[in-house]
Amino acid sequence: MAAHTLPKLFLELPGDECKTPRDGLRPCKTEDMLFLATLLQRAGDTRYFLEVRGGALIPETVAADNPLSRVHPRFKARISRATIRGWFRHRYFGIRQAFADAIPLPFVIEPEGRELRKPRNWEPVHPWMAGKGLKWPFEKARDPLLTNLHKTPLLSWQDHRPLRKWEVYCPLNGPVIPIRHEWNSPPWAWQHLCGRHWRALLCPHCLGQFHIQLIAMN
Repeated sequence: MAAHTLPKLFLELPGDECKTPRDGLRPCKTEDMLFLATLLQRAGDTRYFLEVRGGALIPETVAADNPLSRVHPRFKARISRATIRGWFRHRYFGIRQAFADAIPLPFVIEPEGRELRKPRNWEPVHPWMAGKGLKWPFEKARDPLLTNLHKTPLLSWQDHRPLRKWEVYCPLNGPVIPIRHEWNSPPWAWQHLCGRHWRALLCPHCLGQFHIQLIAMN
């Protein structure tokens, strides 16, 4: 873990006054997953949010016949809760999606040095087996967590103590110590000068992605 810098956006929970991503990016581009999780957790029955100039997202609460988007002077975009959930799923669970995908990917995936996926032309592996020991496991035919993400409570854990050494906040599981995950392009990619070696920090319970880093390429 010492070789990694813990991601700052997962070291502190957004406050009640936080209405914009803390990395300064637009909501559709942000890496602040705790901000998106907080937004979804606070949404309640709100179906749409308004993005105003400056990046703030505010719930659209005016009656449907006079929507706030018509009267707010700084209105920029109207965004559905489902769209925000899609951003969260794509960025936070992108690596989990690769694990759970029934179609083998041409990468070697090694969380904590244990290979979980092999290239297409190697000995086949059942990728869903990688998730059997997780708190949020995969199934052979589907991924229950990603399928039912709209029903899954975020930030609902009760352990709001200060973080201990090496811990970060997972939106689903609270304070956790990340596991290291590495994946490599297959040998033919390196031979054709398009190889990549990536390293990431993941939640040990759901494989949510805290940090990703390109280690080598050719």
